[in-house]
Amino acid sequence: ENHAEFCRRLVAERGWRWVGESSDNSISAIDRGKLEGFDKLTKVMQAGLIDTIVVFEASRLYREAVDFMVFARDCRRAGVRWIVTRDGELSTEAGPHEVQMFISGWQASEERRHLIARTRQELDANAAKGLSHGSRNPPFGYLGPAYDEAGNRIRRNGAEVNPEQAALVREAVDRVLRGEKIAAICRDWNRRSIPAPRGKRWSSTGLSYILRNPRTSGRRMHDGV
Repeated sequence: ENHAEFCRRLVAERGWRWVGESSDNSISAIDRGKLEGFDKLTKVMQAGLIDTIVVFEASRLYREAVDFMVFARDCRRAGVRWIVTRDGELSTEAGPHEVQMFISGWQASEERRHLIARTRQELDANAAKGLSHGSRNPPFGYLGPAYDEAGNRIRRNGAEVNPEQAALVREAVDRVLRGEKIAAICRDWNRRSIPAPRGKRWSSTGLSYILRNPRTSGRRMHDGV
């Protein structure tokens, strides 16, 4: 049962009316980035459409204790009285309930700090061994991970060359060394319907990044080096 299924089941069990859901599935615990799902939740809350928020755990809302307290204040102002999680109910009311809210926020911030420390240790260990950090997408010119029928990984991400893409990299390098503009190469590749990474059209910025990226030549980077 994933987080969304848990929340829907809890709402159904309590006989509440389901208004909708929002999520930020692509956001990690370390790099929060732009939280479109959270922004959507805030707008619905400010519009007065909900009085209870159901979330898998409090840390899904905020990673810092102070931010969590600010969110609780915003909930009170919008008429949201309860934040319900798998661990119980948190009242947004001022007073003694704020202590429980602060503790939940503090626990979330501690979890985040420990996760950052563990991730940093793993990245440093990979760098020392010359291994990839395991990014989702391999660099252009290389193959992604592969698994056997049992689910065992038989090829690491970016460990083997993608012959077709590697040929394009060599072509681009040769043409640039002959004095051709990168923009002209992009126009030619788009005319030939050669797909850029993630299925997009080629641009000077994208191709320049690939040609300048140390990973394209088989080198790895760690902390910008």
